[in-house]
Amino acid sequence: MQTANITKLKSKIASLAAVVTLAVSGGGIATIALSGVAQAAAPNATQGSVTQFTPDVVNGMTVDRSAPSGGYSSTNFGGRSNVLEMNIDSSKRSTVDPFYYTEGLQQALTSATSAKADVYIPSSWLNGTKVRAGMWGVGNDSDGNILAYPIVEFTTSGDNGYVGWRTFNDDAGGWVNLPKIPYNTNGWNTVGFALNPTTTKFDFTINGKPAGSSFSTGSTNLSGLIFNSYNYGPDNANYSVHWSNLVTGPGKPVVADKDTCKDGGWSTLTMNNGATFKNQGDCVSYFASNKH
Repeated sequence: MQTANITKLKSKIASLAAVVTLAVSGGGIATIALSGVAQAAAPNATQGSVTQFTPDVVNGMTVDRSAPSGGYSSTNFGGRSNVLEMNIDSSKRSTVDPFYYTEGLQQALTSATSAKADVYIPSSWLNGTKVRAGMWGVGNDSDGNILAYPIVEFTTSGDNGYVGWRTFNDDAGGWVNLPKIPYNTNGWNTVGFALNPTTTKFDFTINGKPAGSSFSTGSTNLSGLIFNSYNYGPDNANYSVHWSNLVTGPGKPVVADKDTCKDGGWSTLTMNNGATFKNQGDCVSYFASNKH
């Protein structure tokens, strides 16, 4: 009886997907599938190293355009520790040039092709306060030349009073509003982008959903990540923006399928030829046909 059980156990072990993960030079990871074993598909979500905004990390960030006028720090917020807090003081807007109304901090990156982070959206932003809370990537080529700035942000002051998510899409020549993608108030929201080697674009994601794309203009990596807000001046209320859980690495973009057509996702996707979808049903039919 014991011999029979051992034989069954050996049979089960032999049928399991066995994958050996080896560390390779340069900090990379090599995954080797054993003979006769199928590998699991690579995860779609951005993956890599996690950076918490500790005091040392925040103090090491550099100013982009203007320093946050109300100061900035590492703090506890939204049930989390080591959160980046950027305060906008409307009475201290730059007097030099409107270019410097944008106030931000940049974190340097090394060999990253994707990034995501969490931003907190308080309900107080929806009471008439003008707000912009954006994450900007710095796309470089192999020689270090800056070629693109993928941008995803939440705003309450878009064109015609637009409130919600938007991306800066070089394909479209400017801001693209994403009213179909919901946002969580009084909670954390995850925004990100990843360089897509197939389309040579930066693919955006918001709370795990595809959110369009923008040209990378030949970028091969992200050399930096900028957290930017905007100072609207003395006619606007002061506000604070909180960021947490920065993840960077070689992660892949979220793969679109018929399920991503739901909840307004169809309005952020395109066909292989760049054509847009008429509605959710049109989107579902396209992905169900395996033509994508």
